[in-house]
Amino acid sequence: MDRSGTDDRPGPRGPRMAACGLGLALLCGTPAASPGRADEPRDGARATRPATVAAEAFPLEPAPGQPPPPPPAQADLPPLPPTGQLSRPQPRPPAQAAPPGPSKRASRPRGDRPGATQAGPVEAQPRPEASDAPLDIAALRAETRERIKAIDAPPAAEGHAAEAASPPPVPRDLLLERQARLDEHEKAEATLRELTHPEASPEQLAELARDELRRAREKAAAEPALPAAFRDAAAGTTDAARAEMSRAIEAAKAELKDAQAGLESARVEASKAGPAQQALRGERDSLFQQVAALRAAAQDRSSAVASAASPDARRLARERLTNDRLKAAVAEVRLKIAEARLDRERKLAEVRELNLHVQEARAAASRRVVDRMQARYRTLAESQQRDLKREAETQEARAHQSGDLLDRYRAGRLSELLELEARVVRNEQALADGTKPDFDEQKALADRALDDFEEIKRLLDDHNVSRLDALRLTNDFRRIGPERERLLRNELAQIEAQLQFYENGLSNVELELIEDAEADQAERDALLERLEPSRHPSAREAFAALDLRRRDLLLRRRVALTGLVGRASQTLEQVLRRRRVLEDEYGFIRTHIFWVRDQEPVGPTVVSQAGREVRRLSAGLLHLAEEAGDRKLWGTPSTEFLCATVAALILPLGLFRLRRLLRRRVAHALPPSHLHGDGHGHAAGPAAPAATTIRPQGPGYFTASTTDAGR
Repeated sequence: MDRSGTDDRPGPRGPRMAACGLGLALLCGTPAASPGRADEPRDGARATRPATVAAEAFPLEPAPGQPPPPPPAQADLPPLPPTGQLSRPQPRPPAQAAPPGPSKRASRPRGDRPGATQAGPVEAQPRPEASDAPLDIAALRAETRERIKAIDAPPAAEGHAAEAASPPPVPRDLLLERQARLDEHEKAEATLRELTHPEASPEQLAELARDELRRAREKAAAEPALPAAFRDAAAGTTDAARAEMSRAIEAAKAELKDAQAGLESARVEASKAGPAQQALRGERDSLFQQVAALRAAAQDRSSAVASAASPDARRLARERLTNDRLKAAVAEVRLKIAEARLDRERKLAEVRELNLHVQEARAAASRRVVDRMQARYRTLAESQQRDLKREAETQEARAHQSGDLLDRYRAGRLSELLELEARVVRNEQALADGTKPDFDEQKALADRALDDFEEIKRLLDDHNVSRLDALRLTNDFRRIGPERERLLRNELAQIEAQLQFYENGLSNVELELIEDAEADQAERDALLERLEPSRHPSAREAFAALDLRRRDLLLRRRVALTGLVGRASQTLEQVLRRRRVLEDEYGFIRTHIFWVRDQEPVGPTVVSQAGREVRRLSAGLLHLAEEAGDRKLWGTPSTEFLCATVAALILPLGLFRLRRLLRRRVAHALPPSHLHGDGHGHAAGPAAPAATTIRPQGPGYFTASTTDAGR
């Protein structure tokens, strides 16, 4: 059916019926009723207005890589009814109560209302943006890069009109911020991939650590393999073998030192496992709160997009919403990184514990090897010292028994050289076996004291000292004094005496290398004078052999003593460092312990407690007073009580009388000059010098009298 109103009825009647209906409508003052036009306004001024108002909807910005949506289609005009249906006016329906809620008539703007438009479609309210939809990071990155290039590119001459017609561009700062967020997202994704797909997983590391621990324990339990110089029973009889054994012991000590360093590092790593997990747990919780806050901010931004007043403001709000969503996405990736790190840290705790056991087994094996080597070397050295002493005694006896001058001289010098060699062997044994106090032990004690001092400083740095911390400060303050006294009495005294002994020995060796050659030369010249000339060549050969052996022994002893002096100096330095740390810690605690609050301050709780104690004490005193006044509670006093009471009353009186009697007897027994008074019981004040007067009593006789100046 079209608008001409033609149908199967005769054509001329339709226009006449329409004209009649229109005239009646004008006479009645009401518009002509037609189907589908019942909700038209009554003013009739807007004749060309469509029956259904098409709301103008501003399209949202399409996602990157998607085509723009088509413009919204306006509603078509409803078809006019047939012409025959307009032959008579339709009666108006009776008035009915309006249903609750807004109606179409009320929702339309009227011409007589303020701000109502007379023509044109009405803008529809946009729906809120969906802030939980996933972002296409790759497409967003490409689009952001292109938009930044477009903004930075110089404008073309023919594009001024198009630029004037196009909407204003997005601020460059927003795009740069988005680019920075995209870069952060890329780095975070790379970090997350490294954590989730590492080269060696914690399970693989734990399995390797178990295998290593099994091998280390087997090695520690097995018999240590010593070098050939220690296995051969007759190897330690030569100087070359002993030198080789010394070098092997030094190498084993170096391995032991490395193993102990690894053990200490493993202990430190194992001790950091708990605080590291706590820190990662706190970081994860903080990032979780940050993600929740960013999601809430993105939701608020989506509401701001829906409530924007203009298309430009809506476009700007939508760009900012994209940045907020990207920021939330970066925070979510960082949250996943924190969770992955926490999970990895939990799994690596077992690996660190296994590594600690591995280092302990290695250190035990190295210590066992060093102990076996030192025990073997000590046994050989002690045996060699005994042999040298016996041979020295033999040579000395031979020197006393021999009648030949050259043999006597050679035997005496051999005895001295054997004793010197015994001292050299003893010094080399001390260098290889170690001395007490040990350097490594003193260094560990000094480091531990320094760590304790630093921990006490950290306790007081945050100004949040608990009662447990105050108790620890008190115990450390009580511990440091006796520990320092023991250090001075034992370790420091021993190492100073040891260092002094080795320094004196080293000085003697240096002097013997310089001076003894001249003294020996004078004695040898005297011996050559007493020998026959034919024996001079053999005597000089014996002298040269003795000098060579003596010089070799002195050089060996100098090397050993130099090492002992150096090690003793290092040990003394560690002992002194430990003493300084203890003194500094003692002074620090003594300075700060009085400002540490180990009890609750005086407050309402203390006052109320004091009041309760006073009331309880008063009640107890009153109760005691009532019991003392009650005769029923009185009992018969015992004999012991009566005797004690009489003694308590009589004893002071007897002591007072005894004191007076003793003073009188002392005053009669001593002259007045020896008393601290004038003889009448009055004090004479401080003692004054006595004056002696000499008076003549006749020819050749004099009388001397002494007068107290105080009198």
